[in-house]
Amino acid sequence: DFGYGHSLAISSNGTILVVGAPFEGRGRVHIYDLTKDYPEISRFDGNSKDDFFGGSVSMSSEGEGEPMTVAVGAHAVGEDGVTYSDNGGEYVKVYKFLKNESEGRKEFTHFGKTITVSRVGSFGFSVSLSNNGNWLAVGAPRDDSAGSNAGKTFVYQIGNRRISLVGDIPGKKKNDWSGFWVAFNHDGTKLAVASPKPTEGNETVRIPSYHIIDVST
Repeated sequence: DFGYGHSLAISSNGTILVVGAPFEGRGRVHIYDLTKDYPEISRFDGNSKDDFFGGSVSMSSEGEGEPMTVAVGAHAVGEDGVTYSDNGGEYVKVYKFLKNESEGRKEFTHFGKTITVSRVGSFGFSVSLSNNGNWLAVGAPRDDSAGSNAGKTFVYQIGNRRISLVGDIPGKKKNDWSGFWVAFNHDGTKLAVASPKPTEGNETVRIPSYHIIDVST
């Protein structure tokens, strides 16, 4: 069992499908063009064994002057809190659907540098791109900077040449696991960050708590 389908994203026109398989080798992401007879058009692997690469995926739309963008998270830490990767393995990679001039066709290409943050827990557990591909949110629900497992969400701007960290949103208190889920709206002006808080009296049942951040201000 490679965890095939652990994470999914589909383009707004329904033609491109991204499938994460975080337990396949070093973790793998398959990208399919559903209009083709042989639909797999790209395949990307994680950096090392047990990175959980493909544990989270997100995709933007392709608009005028804006290439389709895919973000893939590798969080390395299981929900049991155990770090499985020997090399840390907490990172996010971004791919853009760009024209290969030598072959005269478009293909997904690694864009910018691999995104990493030092001393962060489960960075890449969740990812979300705005629909225009200009903004990226990355959740790290086991980050301890605001308290043990308080969590944190990092916000990046994706430019024409590089990816820049804009800011971060820490959890409110210990064991918030803030950033467990993240979601951008269409143009990246609003970001939802969720925390799976335990139901009172039953630590095994979790109900989500969330807040909306206005990124445009």
